[in-house]
Amino acid sequence: MELIQSRQQLSLVVLIRILLFSIIIGMLFYWRSDDIYSFYFDDQTTNVGLIVNGAILCLFLSGFIQVVLRLTFYVKEDKATVRFVSNLKQNPKSPLAGVPEQSLIALRYKIIKSLFEQRTPFQQGSAASALMASESGKNSLLKYINNVLILIGVFGTIVSLSIALVGASNLLDTMNGMGLIIHGMSTALSTTMTAIVCFFFFSYLYTHVMDVQTNLISSIEQVTTTYLLPRYQVQTDTLLFEVSGLIRTLQTVTNNLSDSHERLAHIESNIDTAISQYLEESKNRESELSQIKSILRQGFRLPEPS
Repeated sequence: MELIQSRQQLSLVVLIRILLFSIIIGMLFYWRSDDIYSFYFDDQTTNVGLIVNGAILCLFLSGFIQVVLRLTFYVKEDKATVRFVSNLKQNPKSPLAGVPEQSLIALRYKIIKSLFEQRTPFQQGSAASALMASESGKNSLLKYINNVLILIGVFGTIVSLSIALVGASNLLDTMNGMGLIIHGMSTALSTTMTAIVCFFFFSYLYTHVMDVQTNLISSIEQVTTTYLLPRYQVQTDTLLFEVSGLIRTLQTVTNNLSDSHERLAHIESNIDTAISQYLEESKNRESELSQIKSILRQGFRLPEPS
């Protein structure tokens, strides 16, 4: 339970850390906004720099929004997992109370319960691989942005250097050639810097998203192993343990039956002894009754029976 709660805190900490870091970066850019504006917008002979830098920023912002959405999703999933474990401990009959039906832990519980009712074994390794593949597929856009972001900067650098070469070829003919050379070199520098900064920040975001995703899947597998499989899965080791328990119980019952048989034999022996004593006493009583009858006949002068 403590491990799962730490994962929930990890998701929240990462999300808050990213938001705070973004605010700090935004304040720094606002503080140096004049220098940034002059570096990117002043004395631009062509729009190549604006187009390439704009594409880099748009790609970065789309990835940043996706990162925030994914982290928010993981925070909700962690809360659902913690709530599910709490329900299992406090109210095992209603483990999904307050847990979203489409959450990952709820879907895992429904799958295991359905397979148990169908008398089908649950393969945890296959389920874990499928869950990892599914969640990794949801982060494919982040992976694409992380791989392509630096390449756009390289593309802008190549285009800018091409412009500088064109300016160098025109330098001998017109004075505009020097302007193109300076513009090409500055554009190459700006696109490269933009791509490197965005790639550095986005790689930091992407790494943390992957860490949170791994921790979430690990927590689901932990709950599956610790709480769900003992309830809804019959494994070989569990079956052997239960059979050995049944054997021990049968041994105890057999010993009790043996003791009961000995007690019954002792009781039977006592009953035989009591019957023998009763028969002997009955014979003695018959002789005594005969003597009493004889005395009574003699006393009352009764005739002997024929």
